[in-house]
Amino acid sequence: MFECCMKSVHYLNKCSVPRLFLASAGEAIDFLVFAVREWCTLIGVCSVNRRYLRHFGLFGKEGQYALLDAKVAVIGSGGLGCSVLYNLAAAGLGEIVIVDFDRVSESDLNRQFLFENSSVQQLKVYAAKRRLNAFNPDCKIFCYPMRIQDCSEVIEGCEVVLDCTDDFKTRFYLNELCFLKRKALISAGVTGYSGYVIVLKPFVSDDSPCYRCFCPGEPEACFKGSCEDGGVIGAAVSTIGSIQAMKVIQEILHINPEKAGKLIFCDILNNRFRSAIIMRDPYCNVCGQRCS
Repeated sequence: MFECCMKSVHYLNKCSVPRLFLASAGEAIDFLVFAVREWCTLIGVCSVNRRYLRHFGLFGKEGQYALLDAKVAVIGSGGLGCSVLYNLAAAGLGEIVIVDFDRVSESDLNRQFLFENSSVQQLKVYAAKRRLNAFNPDCKIFCYPMRIQDCSEVIEGCEVVLDCTDDFKTRFYLNELCFLKRKALISAGVTGYSGYVIVLKPFVSDDSPCYRCFCPGEPEACFKGSCEDGGVIGAAVSTIGSIQAMKVIQEILHINPEKAGKLIFCDILNNRFRSAIIMRDPYCNVCGQRCS
C-alpha cells in the first residue's frame, strides 16, 4: 500500500494538476485517498475498474463507489431473495444483510438458483452466502438464520429494506418496523406467471402509503393463490426479483427514484406491465391520521 501511495504521489507530481495546499491532517488524508484512487485507475489494479467497467457509462465510478459503500437488508432468501441477492452482488453492493430461518428443500431448486442439490437441508442464509462470496468477494454478507421478528435491530444502518417473504404476518410486521425506523421498503410478490413490486416510503410525505394501505384487510382479500397451491416458475420469479433489485439501485444512486407508493404489476405470460400510484389510507392502522 505504501509503495502504491508513493507511486501515486510521483504520478501526480508529474501531471498537470496544480499542487494543493494541505491545511490540515484531514485534507492530507483526503488527498492521499484521492492519490491512491488515481493511481489505481492509472494502472488498472483496482477491482472497480475491471468487474464493474460496464457500469461506468451509466453512473460512473462515483456511482459504483456509492454502491460499494451501501448497506441493504434482504428479508427472505427464497425465489425472490435469490434473484435480488444475485443482482445486488453483481452490482457490487458493499454490505448485504440476509434474514431467513428456512432450510433449502428440493422443491425450491426450480427457482432459487443460488442453491444446488448439495444445498438441500442446509440453512438458506449460509448456502446463499457461500455462493455470493464465491461470486463477488467485494460484498460483505451478514447472515441471520431467524425470523425478522427476533432480530429487528439488523436493519439499523441499512439504506433500503427488501421484503422478499411469502408470509403476510412477516410482511405486515416488516411494514410496521420500517415505518417506525423510517426505512425505505421495497416489497414484491409472485404467484403463477404474475407478480408485483411496490416502493414504500411513508415518511417522505403525508400522502405516501405503507404496505397496509396497499393491503388493508386480511391477506386472502388482497391476493389469491400461493407458490404451493398456485405454482410458480423460476423465470417469473427472476423477472420480478430483477425489477426489485433495480429499484434498490435507483434508490441508492438517486437515479430517477420511484415515487413513494409506486406499484408495478407484471403479467409476464401475456406481456402486460402496468403501474399505479397507491395513496395513503387516512384510516390505515399503521400510518393513518389516527396513528400519528
